[in-house]
Amino acid sequence: MEAPVNSPAGAVVRAAVPTDAARVRALLESALDPVDTRDADGLHWVLWQSEEVDGFVAVVDDVVVGVGFGSIGAEDGVASGFVTMLAVHPEYRRRGLGTALLREVEGSLRAHSLPGLWTGGGQPHFWWSGIPASNADAIEFFRNQGYIEEDQTVNMRVDLAAALLDPDPGPAALVHRIGDEEWPAFQHWMERTWEYPWSVEVQRTRERSPTACFVAVRNGEILGFAAYDTNRLGMFGPMGTSPTARGSGLGGELLRCCLRDYVTQGRETCEIGWVGPLGFYQRTVGATVSDRFIRLHKDFSGQVIRP
Repeated sequence: MEAPVNSPAGAVVRAAVPTDAARVRALLESALDPVDTRDADGLHWVLWQSEEVDGFVAVVDDVVVGVGFGSIGAEDGVASGFVTMLAVHPEYRRRGLGTALLREVEGSLRAHSLPGLWTGGGQPHFWWSGIPASNADAIEFFRNQGYIEEDQTVNMRVDLAAALLDPDPGPAALVHRIGDEEWPAFQHWMERTWEYPWSVEVQRTRERSPTACFVAVRNGEILGFAAYDTNRLGMFGPMGTSPTARGSGLGGELLRCCLRDYVTQGRETCEIGWVGPLGFYQRTVGATVSDRFIRLHKDFSGQVIRP
């Protein structure tokens, strides 16, 4: 571990260690919107359970007042760096702590010879797909640190009471919750069909009870899958169907199976994260756009890389 460094506001910035977990959680509960810390177990998993995550803390009098976590993930199939979490206690903001923590995250990821760093995203381990568009202060902070806006992502929300979730008799006959005995074949299919990072992300569903993943199978051939509660509770995705099965209604039935689970668990809404085909979700379950996120990027070579 590198020696800690002094930083503004009388804090010491050093590498995060597992024994910091409880204090990091307390800091995030003070620094983030309550909706973003509701799934404490999921947040702990994203920040602490992966060898591809580097974390740093800012400490004042043995109290964690700021955190910065970065991860290695995939961007268009190429390994890149991501700011997984950057947060400072409200009483310590605008004192340079965010800048100090970000520099540590950037330095740790530069050491992996990555092409650059993104704000948000970073499958398979991510908490947001970008910076909420409503958070003007955070967006301006990263712009001042040399990051350039590259694209936007959206989440959609489903009102489960209003959504039409009845099974479609045709596709429904092919869809079921995956069993433990099927997992090796399923994982092989995921690696062959979807590769990294989805093949890693769906592994989290095995830790949920019940298993939060459905598959469509015909004559022993896997045709599609849908997962939910992967990184964080209440979030649907990822989902995919084989090219030969698209247009058959399997995607819609896989989605409805997951949402029926939500209803059984007493949930009222579902968030669909990092949506691609907006029209599909709107037509199938009446989903509406709920949040927009801005993704900014810094090219470690000094030149902007377009996604």
